[in-house]
Amino acid sequence: YYLRFIAPPTYERPANATDALPAHVRLNLRTPTIAEYLDLFASVGWARHVPSMEQALRNTLVGVVAVDTRDGDRAIGMARCTGDGKYYMFWDVIVRPSHQGQKIGAAMIETTLNELRKRGAPDGAFVGLFTGKPGFYERLGFKKDFGMHRAL
Repeated sequence: YYLRFIAPPTYERPANATDALPAHVRLNLRTPTIAEYLDLFASVGWARHVPSMEQALRNTLVGVVAVDTRDGDRAIGMARCTGDGKYYMFWDVIVRPSHQGQKIGAAMIETTLNELRKRGAPDGAFVGLFTGKPGFYERLGFKKDFGMHRAL
């Protein structure tokens, strides 16, 4: 069985959401470099395949990279979103394990959703993702749904 998560028809920021990021963390609205992408994947133990990762980066509509300013602006997190104007998907939402639990992931999701709105995503647009951590996304307003997928 697989779960698919979608956002409600109109997004409402949860009442308990906070803007408090550590002072040394900065969010950059950009696609990560391939080196950052590979490093972040390695930090969470995800499989890496450079040709498909390069293509994925090229297909990114909105990217957010979190950096630690104490460490020479080293990438400590990223979120990537693709979309066609009506349907959007989050991919590769990663926070380096050493920096988890500091609101970085939530801030990257919020930043991406705000950017989609700025770019004209219509009210009720589908925003989906696949995850092994549904509780995190439910706190951000995503709802469980039934979904299907298959491998090639």
